[in-house]
Amino acid sequence: LPATSWEPAPAPTEIPVTKNMPVNQGTYKASITLDGETIFVTYDIVARTLQASDFTFTAPEGAVYDGNTHQAAVESALEGMGEITIAYYDEAGNPVNGIPVDAGTYTVKISVSEGENCNAAECLTDDSWTFTIEKKAITITAEDKSVCVNCEEPAFTYVVDGLVEDDVLLTEPVMDSNADMVVTGNYAITPSAADAGSNYSITYVPGTLTVTEHLNDVDDFKCDVCGAIVDGVDLRGSNLTLNGNIGLNLFFEID
Repeated sequence: LPATSWEPAPAPTEIPVTKNMPVNQGTYKASITLDGETIFVTYDIVARTLQASDFTFTAPEGAVYDGNTHQAAVESALEGMGEITIAYYDEAGNPVNGIPVDAGTYTVKISVSEGENCNAAECLTDDSWTFTIEKKAITITAEDKSVCVNCEEPAFTYVVDGLVEDDVLLTEPVMDSNADMVVTGNYAITPSAADAGSNYSITYVPGTLTVTEHLNDVDDFKCDVCGAIVDGVDLRGSNLTLNGNIGLNLFFEID
């Protein structure tokens, strides 16, 4: 190879950087001085076009229907942005009036007003911006009943546990029993087919219908149909002795 020679180039002149560079949108003029020569550059900082990725979405925790509102949060660390307005939409895509209360799955969308450094935005959302208000669990329990053999079935009653405030059943439960009223034994009282509305899930708890022939088999037994009350007394003996109370319409045989 032919002989070559070289000399190191002079170090570049340091270019001072002005502190507090502009960050807000607008048109700016910058000067650059190099080796005693100054040039000027005009440039624009344009307003930011917002995207869903500029925001952090937080769903309400443990949302279960309780008659109260359940609000999501959408926040951003960007400066110079306008006011964020949150809107909620149901599963059918219909807008919700205000903050959700009822059980269901909701999608969150936001609108942002124009700010110092950001353009206005409408209906920003993301597939992850959803949350669900779960149905509240309630229990319908059939109350136990006791009757004498050969009596009619008693009027069945029930207790509802878990309804919120002034909420009521829209449809009362059907109360069924497979009791054979001429055969002593314990029979199930089964509630079903109630309706508490879309905010509730219902669990049914059966009760017991006791059909007894020997009233003294149950202490302080009271027939829910004929009203017989017996404190452990055998009413079927030839020598009848009562140490309890007998209600009206009590029928018994004396040998």
